[in-house]
Amino acid sequence: MSGEPSSPDVEQRLAAWRFLASGEGASLVLDADAALDGGLEPRKIAGLRRRHPDRPVAEALELARARRKAADRLRGVDGLLLDRHGAEQATSTVVATWKAARFGDSPVIDLCSGIGGDSIALAARGPCRGVDRDPIRAFMTSVNAGIDGIVGNAEEVDVQDAFVH
Repeated sequence: MSGEPSSPDVEQRLAAWRFLASGEGASLVLDADAALDGGLEPRKIAGLRRRHPDRPVAEALELARARRKAADRLRGVDGLLLDRHGAEQATSTVVATWKAARFGDSPVIDLCSGIGGDSIALAARGPCRGVDRDPIRAFMTSVNAGIDGIVGNAEEVDVQDAFVH
C-alpha cells in the first residue's frame, strides 16, 4: 500500500512527534503545558526554546493545547498524542466505545483513523488496524491505540493482508 510521497517537512514533523511520544519528550510537554497557564506570551516561548534547544517546541505547544481542548471528550487525554485538528475530528470516547461494541471481537480496519479515537476503543475489544494517508496521523493512531498504524489510502487497503504479518 502506498501513501502520499514523503516530503522533508513531513519527515521533520514526524520526527518531532516521535520525540514527543518518547520518554525523552515528557519534560518538554510538561513545560509547554505550564507555559499555557495564564496565556501564552513570547517570553514564555523564548523560555521554552532556551530550556529545550533543538527540540520541537511548536509541536509540544500544539500537543498541550490539544490535550486541554479534548479533555472533556477523550478519556486519558494526558497520555494521548494529538494536535488541535486531530482532537476536533476524533470521535469522543463515549461514542467510540459504543460503536466498537457493535463489532464484537471481529477484526476491524479503521479507515481514515486520524489520531485513533475509534481505534482506541476498537483495539480494546479485538484486533484492529488503523489506516490514514497522513504518516503523522498513522503514527498518532499507533501510539494512542497501541496498534499498527498503516500509512495509505483507504481505497488501497488490502483487507486480506491487513491482519497478516
